[in-house]
Amino acid sequence: MIVSNKTLKKISKIKNKTRRIILYGVVKNCDMYAVTPNDSKFYLKGHTLVAEWNEETWHTYKNNMSDPFETWHVPLDAEESFKTLVHDHAQ
Repeated sequence: MIVSNKTLKKISKIKNKTRRIILYGVVKNCDMYAVTPNDSKFYLKGHTLVAEWNEETWHTYKNNMSDPFETWHVPLDAEESFKTLVHDHAQ
């Protein structure tokens, strides 16, 4: 398992049970995983992509996000979308 205990602890604090289950499923069983130089983490499972934003990014947008996770459903080329997202946030 790639996911850290710190990440699992953050997910466990999410109140929405459905969201918690989805996040656990993706981060624990991901097909692709990447960490950017600024420490944001990205997980891809099938066509579901999860970003775990670094502390600085999360605190910048905290008013709009209750936790550091963002989820997308990528209907087409999920691997290419994953690589593009990671590349764009590695700058």
